[in-house]
Amino acid sequence: MTRRQYYRSRGRKRFFSRYHNNPRITSIRKKTVNPLLRKAKMIGGILVNIILFSLIFVLLWCLAIIGKYSKDIPNPNEPFERKEDLTSHIYDRNGNELYKIHGDQNRELVEVEEVPISVLWAFLASEDIDFYSHNGIDFGGTFMALLHDCCNIGQPRGGSTITQQMLKNTVLSNERTYERKAKEIILSLRVEQKYKKNEILKLYLNEIGFGGNTYGIKTAANVYFDKDVKELTLGEAALLAGLPQAPGRYSPLFAADTQEAQKLAKERQIYVLDQMQEKKELINQYIQEYNTWTTDKVEITDDIIQTAREEEITFADGKIDIKAPHFVFFVQEELQIGTYNRGKSFTLSEIERGGLKITTSLDLELQEIAERHIKDGIPKWVIPHGGYNAALVTLDPDTGQILAMVGSGDYFGQNFPEGCTPGLDCKFEPNVNVAISLRQPGSSIKPMVYFTGFETGQLYPAYPFVDMPIKFSDNYEPRNNSGTFLYGPINLRQALRESLNIPAVEATEIIGVDNFVKSLQRLGYTTYDSSAYFGPAIGVGAGDVKLIEHVNAFAVFAANGIHNKPSPILRVEDSEGNLLYDYYLDEKEKGIKVADERACYLINDVAKFYHYRPSKPGYEFAGKTGTSDNNTNTYYIGWSPEVVTGIWVGNNDNSRMYRSAYGYTTARYIWMAYNEEILERFPAAKFQRPPGIVTASVCQDSGLLATGNCSAISDLFIADKLPSVDTSTSAQKSCSYEVNRDDPSIKKWVCSNKYSRYIKAPKPEWQVYWDKVF
Repeated sequence: MTRRQYYRSRGRKRFFSRYHNNPRITSIRKKTVNPLLRKAKMIGGILVNIILFSLIFVLLWCLAIIGKYSKDIPNPNEPFERKEDLTSHIYDRNGNELYKIHGDQNRELVEVEEVPISVLWAFLASEDIDFYSHNGIDFGGTFMALLHDCCNIGQPRGGSTITQQMLKNTVLSNERTYERKAKEIILSLRVEQKYKKNEILKLYLNEIGFGGNTYGIKTAANVYFDKDVKELTLGEAALLAGLPQAPGRYSPLFAADTQEAQKLAKERQIYVLDQMQEKKELINQYIQEYNTWTTDKVEITDDIIQTAREEEITFADGKIDIKAPHFVFFVQEELQIGTYNRGKSFTLSEIERGGLKITTSLDLELQEIAERHIKDGIPKWVIPHGGYNAALVTLDPDTGQILAMVGSGDYFGQNFPEGCTPGLDCKFEPNVNVAISLRQPGSSIKPMVYFTGFETGQLYPAYPFVDMPIKFSDNYEPRNNSGTFLYGPINLRQALRESLNIPAVEATEIIGVDNFVKSLQRLGYTTYDSSAYFGPAIGVGAGDVKLIEHVNAFAVFAANGIHNKPSPILRVEDSEGNLLYDYYLDEKEKGIKVADERACYLINDVAKFYHYRPSKPGYEFAGKTGTSDNNTNTYYIGWSPEVVTGIWVGNNDNSRMYRSAYGYTTARYIWMAYNEEILERFPAAKFQRPPGIVTASVCQDSGLLATGNCSAISDLFIADKLPSVDTSTSAQKSCSYEVNRDDPSIKKWVCSNKYSRYIKAPKPEWQVYWDKVF
């Protein structure tokens, strides 16, 4: 070691010795080096490494996905043409064709330059506002859609750009899988590199579906408004732009429930116009930058949008070649919400383009008879009483299969009165399927009230009520349709046949509204979801029902307590003949026992031959009329062990008919004419009395088992639900002096029993009324 190296070494030792041994410096060093900071740096380093490795993993995974699916996607250098469309067929149960769904038969091509700027941007605002600026993928929308699908985070959304939708409509399938989505994303990016924006937009505008067999904006303009696309107003364009998301629900011409669809279509139209107003500056900027075939004027303004909002939309008739149209569109809706595609629902595209063979439950011969009687019956039995429409449903009670469905007097008729606004003030709307619309049932709901009481044992056919003005809970004071009262006792059997309101409300109070609502739910009604919304008026029709569910509830009585959901579809096959659905193989289609067959028999017996006796021997039918408040809806429901039919009469706008409009004077006549014609199509059958039904005598006034101390009547009862023994008669000892006629001074104390009857009311608060009658 040199001298210089030696001294340098000693100097370093002295320095470090002074540094380590100096308390002030040591304290500063300890305070400066924070252990939490060291730990935070360590954790931060770990996180950075995790993020880095995660990014590398995601990148490698994406590359693997791209490599895997790139082999199977179409070549973007080849022309994009719609997948070959195969015609789907809808048949009745006997193989008669009802409707032929074509893919390309109703499609006219249009150039982008032919479409007015405002019309074009109604569609872009609705589906893909940034179409001209993105590269084919809305990564933010796709990520949010993925979050909702996998983790139920956020609101459901599509996340597809117009480029993606175009590919889905042309060269890709509609299957809802991540694999298909991955292919769609990869191909969209490639297509955006290969084609100009307007070339992609042209394909989209010519391939998009609007319901029925309507594809492409040019065809839609003609079908919906009888116009060329160049003549479309912004209001019409905004309405059309809102339909492709779900034509089966929104189409005012082709949805199963066109009345509801008109409301939904209007909501979608407002949404599109709201989008245009919110993004008008961006839209005008895009127009100037990308739509170079126009002038430099401002195309989208608040005034133009407001005019579109206020525009009155008038639709073309949309007439198509179809049999049983209301039923066919009901079937199409069911295919999209039911599980007829190997346990899943069909997309609209699969129905319209997949070459399906759909066999329905409808009997076309029966359907044509039903349509004729409804059409002929309206001028004969409906219009004279102030109504303009009628609907019908016929079911097989053993299966729930729909044999006939007529949604209005004439699907291809015209709105009435002329110039009315659909969904607002039209008394007749041809496209609306009233068989699945909400209407008050009126008195036709009363059998369900009494049936519920039979099941619980609180009521029986000989149960006594009083018919007089009574104030019920919530100060409810019902009246009979006639406006009069019997002011006397009447038993349940008579009350139902007379269709009296007061006994029906008394029965509802006795069984309880909550119990009644639960009973209605068991019978298949979906419109009574909570008893909290109803009071005792529910027993006389306060609450909406769908005719199809109403008829099916009576089918439970006909089927001895078995409930079958209404079934319109028997079989579905794909284009290659593979079975996708079979009613008779589907376990979910099996009937469920929901009601006591003895209670069903009692209601059948009480309502048997109600205003109708078949002209041919061996048949038994029960029935019930119905008239809602202000004579707005009237009904006749008739059922036998083999067939159930319900008819509704009224006006689409729910306006009142004349005071002469009752179920008895309107719907019943149409029902009888129809039923007489179809009667022999079904085997003669009678309601079979099940075990557990007995005959017993009860006192006419108390309704309790008679012991000889009262005027008695005989009727049917459920064996284990007999009423108690009558104790209404009581003896009171009455004593007095009896004076000798010959000698008044001679008196004798004489005692005897004096008999009296006291009838107890079902509820203490009703006793004041019972005391006036008994």
